[in-house]
Amino acid sequence: MKIGGHESKPDLAKLGTSLLIAAAVIVAVRTARWSTRREDTTSQRDLEDEITHGVFVAGRILGHLLTHKGELFTQQQVAWWLPTEEDEAK
Repeated sequence: MKIGGHESKPDLAKLGTSLLIAAAVIVAVRTARWSTRREDTTSQRDLEDEITHGVFVAGRILGHLLTHKGELFTQQQVAWWLPTEEDEAK
């Protein structure tokens, strides 16, 4: 195969940090008014639910931005290929 050209796509490998920060901010805002918990023996189910929801919301936002505003993120050049005679189906 031969390289036919390049296209710019968001660099998905660098978006993990963005997702982590966004989820942490969402959880921090949603739990800011909670009272401080000092019981080490109680279940932290409420916090687990908030973290799950925060990651879900951050993922949805990031997915929407990638779909509609992908140019906001760091871009990488991805090659696209042209088939040669050997690559074509017979």
